[in-house]
Amino acid sequence: MRKVAIFLLIFVFGLSLRLYHFNWDHNQHLHPDGRFLTMVTLHLDWPSSWYAYFETDKSPLNPFNRGYNFFVYGPLPLWLTKGVAQIFAWSDYNHLVLVGRILAALADSGVLIFLFLISKSIWAPFFYAIMVLPIQLSHFYTVDPFLNFFLWGGFLGMYQYRKSRHWLWLLLAGFSLGLALAAKISAALGVFFLFLLLAWFYRRSWWQLIRAEIIFSLAVLISTYLAAPIYFQGWHLNPSFWQSWQQLRYWSRPDVWFPPGVQWLRRPAWLFPARNMFLWELGIPLSLLFLASLLFWRWWQEELLVVAFFWMLLVFGFQGSQFVKAGRYFLPIYPAIALFLSKFHSRYLWPKCSHFVALVILITFYIIWPLLFMNIYRQPLSRLVASRWMYQHIAPGKTLSCEYWDDCLPLPLEGRSAGQYSQITLNLFSPDSQAKWQHVVQQLSHLDYLILSSNRLWGSITRVPGRYPYAARFYRLLFTGKLNFQLCQHFANFPGLNWRGKSFITINDRLAEETFTVYDHPEVFIFCRRQPWSPQQYWQLIVAKPR
Repeated sequence: MRKVAIFLLIFVFGLSLRLYHFNWDHNQHLHPDGRFLTMVTLHLDWPSSWYAYFETDKSPLNPFNRGYNFFVYGPLPLWLTKGVAQIFAWSDYNHLVLVGRILAALADSGVLIFLFLISKSIWAPFFYAIMVLPIQLSHFYTVDPFLNFFLWGGFLGMYQYRKSRHWLWLLLAGFSLGLALAAKISAALGVFFLFLLLAWFYRRSWWQLIRAEIIFSLAVLISTYLAAPIYFQGWHLNPSFWQSWQQLRYWSRPDVWFPPGVQWLRRPAWLFPARNMFLWELGIPLSLLFLASLLFWRWWQEELLVVAFFWMLLVFGFQGSQFVKAGRYFLPIYPAIALFLSKFHSRYLWPKCSHFVALVILITFYIIWPLLFMNIYRQPLSRLVASRWMYQHIAPGKTLSCEYWDDCLPLPLEGRSAGQYSQITLNLFSPDSQAKWQHVVQQLSHLDYLILSSNRLWGSITRVPGRYPYAARFYRLLFTGKLNFQLCQHFANFPGLNWRGKSFITINDRLAEETFTVYDHPEVFIFCRRQPWSPQQYWQLIVAKPR
């Protein structure tokens, strides 16, 4: 009972971290995926009958029937959010996203329960509770926390089946994996892994293996069909969904000029996600402990850790080799890391911490990075602070810039909107050419203020000057003060320790993967024009000057 009581405290602590300031953007919908899912969820409706629920070409729960021609997410998180929002009368645009974030936090906290049941230890859920990436993703209305929840529900079912050989646990594993597929189609990787795991369990009995694989596969297929019938059309796959999926895969190629893909150019396979995980998403303290757990004891003698290791190897090996290496794609391996940390800590570190001071030092070492990370939610969002400054210090009628494919500032606040200003959109993500810059320099000559609301463009473009020779030079000149624009204000909300307006510790994560920073703590730069310049003057400095 004592262990259960401690776990409940850990669960409440982990859930609190995930729910803390979940309306971090004050209904500005600044996460693009969450914004899209909210719009889709808002337009969905419940079918008139169960029969209509399975009519893919007519179902009002099918986004393709509600005016959306592109949809690649699993529908289950949207349907859950829609149902809960209607129960609590929070089904409007501004409240739907909050319901989605709350459910994401609950789903990710549910992984703590699975880890407790799998490891029989309080330390596995504790370590997962304080991992930064799961905390951050729980603040977004996206499908990844739901995927992770159902994946590890499948792991729990398979783990219990391994111990008891009771077919109900096998059904639970298959059913949970089917729900994972209904949350995100990439769960097929987990299905494949557990399918192979069954073969390992029954490596001496072909008949038992065949029977187990049939039960498992049927459970996966049936639960997927029940939870995501839009994947299918009759006895075939839904062509609309799979065309969208193929379109997404096409956009996720290095030879295709798609704005979100610029950030992934020249990112080394495996090394780039490993660096982000080590420095930011897991954090240096837990990363060092994880490396120690891999290198300095015989973890391969424990079956559970062997399974966890090969799961990490499969996910990291596959996702790390892809062109797109977003941190959220690696979320399913974090519970496996927690299992390693738990076993290593319990065996080698905890027995040596009988002294109270040693215990405090050890726990502080573990939680320092997540507590510093939570600073971004304790402080006002940088884009909100920048918007208030703009309304107070920039006179109406002035001309402001906005970068294409990023959020424009100022945000609508307190009855005021950007409509009081003239805005010009700079399309700098388009392929560099002199024709493009003939238009851009005309735009620059009309600007009073040049606004960068995040590093989404300049952080990516300056890394690949071979593809963007003029745009990369433009940003270099801008930040070095050689482009007739001087820095007026800079707003940032880095992880750190602030107290009564004073900053005691600041961790600049500017070099972290773009999606780790641009949503909930982007840097905002506001540049003021020094004096009027003609388009020819900008052209001479940016384009005509020899490289």
